[in-house]
Amino acid sequence: MLTKVSLVTVNKSDKLAIIILAAGQSSRLGQPKQLVVFQNKTLMQRQCDLALSVSNSVYCVLGFQAELLTQELVKQERNANHLCAESFENNKLVIVNNKKWQEGMSSSISAGIAELPADIDAAMIILVDQWQLNVTELKLMISKWRQNVDKNINNIIICGCHLSDSSNDDPNQRSKISKQKLKGPPTIFPKKYFKQLIELTGNNGAKSLFETHKESLETFDYPEAFIDLDTPEQLQELMTKGDKAESNTEPLT
Repeated sequence: MLTKVSLVTVNKSDKLAIIILAAGQSSRLGQPKQLVVFQNKTLMQRQCDLALSVSNSVYCVLGFQAELLTQELVKQERNANHLCAESFENNKLVIVNNKKWQEGMSSSISAGIAELPADIDAAMIILVDQWQLNVTELKLMISKWRQNVDKNINNIIICGCHLSDSSNDDPNQRSKISKQKLKGPPTIFPKKYFKQLIELTGNNGAKSLFETHKESLETFDYPEAFIDLDTPEQLQELMTKGDKAESNTEPLT
């Protein structure tokens, strides 16, 4: 079952949808990362608001305890006065319940893509715990996609990237540091890849498409996108970075 929630209407194109992946159990973190509070917003609310600032079509894919998380999101938005009585009819924000969330991230991508209406030309995928994403960089990525569309180029995948230091696995050369180019979300997939995204399986997300279609892959330098939240140590970093960050430690019941 889908729960549809809408926020205030803004003047943006409807042709690019944003899919927020927020279905996981956060087992390593020990608490639901969706409800971690950073600068007075839960990460789930923050990512939804961020996405809605650049797109009129936002899909938040939940899985683990989806009903309770949906209720929490609606409550947060009401308390923040983001909702008005008629906004439920606008369908700007759709909550997708991925009942196969335990099968891995690919199942959430598939669930989100499967809910897109026919008039969507591309989808940007982001993660709920990418807490350093910002409007400016997302708009720049979308601008790159629109430039391709204006040139009638509809096969370019645009993904975030970051050059990261990597220790050499050779025990005789471990002192040597090499650079590896990390690739991942935010990622914009044109419609021509939707069928392949729906057919994804496993926990590697859409990385297989990066290799299969590497000739059509365009990268966007975005090191902040590779800072996420999986462990208590990373949670401490998040809390240190934000002046008003705090952790919601109450478990869902």
